[in-house]
Amino acid sequence: MIAEYEALTREGVDVPPFVLSVVAGTYQTLRDPNAARRLYEAALAGNPKDFLTRLSLFYAQIESEDYDSAFRTIDALAANSLSPFS
Repeated sequence: MIAEYEALTREGVDVPPFVLSVVAGTYQTLRDPNAARRLYEAALAGNPKDFLTRLSLFYAQIESEDYDSAFRTIDALAANSLSPFS
């Protein structure tokens, strides 16, 4: 997954937000929360109301020990009452 993503970016392909989220999840599984964060943030730039991506960003922030950002992310998620069912 990561190799394909990197090949696409080298070719200048504009990767859609939902693909960025999937690749970010792969980085997170491989214990690279900083790479995951960058991709989750890029995915949210294209789709800021994506509940699961925002929640995944929170977990990546926790894993990278950026607790201030993690609390801001989860507080904003709760304040906006975003849910996967809305």
